[in-house]
Amino acid sequence: MYCSASGTAGTTSDYINYVELNGVINNSGKEGYLLYTADTIFLTEGSTYTLTAKMAAAFASDSCGAWIDYNNDATFDVSEQIIMSQYASRTSTGTFTVPTLTQVEDTVRLRVRDSYFSDPDPCGNDAGEVEDYILIIKKCSSPITTLTERTCDSYTWNVNGETYLKSGVYRDTIQNQALCDSILELTLTIDNSFRDTSYVSACKNYTWGVNGITYSGSGEYQKIYTSASGCDSIFTLQLTINQAADSTFNETACFAYLWSANGVTYTASGIYKDTITTVSGCDSILLLNLVIDSVDVGVSKNANVLTADQGGVTYQWLDCSIGMQEISGATSQSYIADKNGSYAVIITDGNCSDTSACISVTSIGIGDNIMDDVFVIYPNPNTGTFSITFDVKQPTVKIRLISIDGKQILLDNRRDVKSLDYKINVAPGKYFILIETNDGERIKEIIIQ
Repeated sequence: MYCSASGTAGTTSDYINYVELNGVINNSGKEGYLLYTADTIFLTEGSTYTLTAKMAAAFASDSCGAWIDYNNDATFDVSEQIIMSQYASRTSTGTFTVPTLTQVEDTVRLRVRDSYFSDPDPCGNDAGEVEDYILIIKKCSSPITTLTERTCDSYTWNVNGETYLKSGVYRDTIQNQALCDSILELTLTIDNSFRDTSYVSACKNYTWGVNGITYSGSGEYQKIYTSASGCDSIFTLQLTINQAADSTFNETACFAYLWSANGVTYTASGIYKDTITTVSGCDSILLLNLVIDSVDVGVSKNANVLTADQGGVTYQWLDCSIGMQEISGATSQSYIADKNGSYAVIITDGNCSDTSACISVTSIGIGDNIMDDVFVIYPNPNTGTFSITFDVKQPTVKIRLISIDGKQILLDNRRDVKSLDYKINVAPGKYFILIETNDGERIKEIIIQ
């Protein structure tokens, strides 16, 4: 019985989700440990393979290990370890050669493991994941020996005595001294002397397969071909070139665009193609270079500060509680709600405009009134150096400095303080200070010059 191995409960996203060996691919989830038996992986003694393992999310401390129990003694020895690379783009690989004198034509075990903060070991529990697979190691391989022949009219293969009259790929199988099959593959070209005339009508241009030349004008073209076998062929092309009219359209739209050429509505930027047929039978290509503009109506909430996710555009905040009424003067990226309610914002970027979902604010209450007179920020405005003074010593206090676009600049947790001094190096502008104590929380505006 093989030793127990499993990922621990601390494993989050750094688990194995992909294993590939000799053409067998297994996509998996977060299992801790699992033995996969649906697909048996076949390897050949003496052959070289590459094992690939991928993670859902790989961190710098993740390491991959793998072992094959070649002698089938239910123990993963050091000599049976596959050296795996460090993870790169969530992928680790290891190249190995199946040794001789192994357990052949029988099932053996492959173990693949990811470990976090430790070198992988085939046994025991550790953060990460363990996956086992069933292998069968075969004694023989079937090498393919390729032969190429070109002749005129017919060819007799001395391997099997067969006479071939047509070009093609032919195979025969022989046994070597180890009684393993060896495959011989004959790629045969039969040339014949003949004359051929092709009549072709094409649009714009035509590439003649006989000589690989592309023609853009009508006419008669000829190629005399002498094969390596001495068989001559004369090819004649009677070509008529018809012209088509291609057109390109450049369009910009907001959110969606209906193309009249095909009646399709597009919601994403891109290059789109449609084909029409002219009276001469040629396909004309219509290309649409389309740019779809849109706006991001995401809103972030920090206490009673609402901030639109998209910056550098035009804003108008709304009061959802009274019929989506515009709030006078509320045209900044952030809006400080002064009462509980539901609020939204209209985002306008050029010709595109959209409205966010309504965001509820419920944090304004009795605690705010208590906090109104218990602290003062001075000086305000300031140059980044300011103090916060409370009327009495506070058992616990949390101070957060938030930019106008909703980013947290400072987080400071203190105990048993009455006064706090700060010196902050930030860009001049409007900021918000959120103060939380046992009595509640309050946001005040601060101007840094």
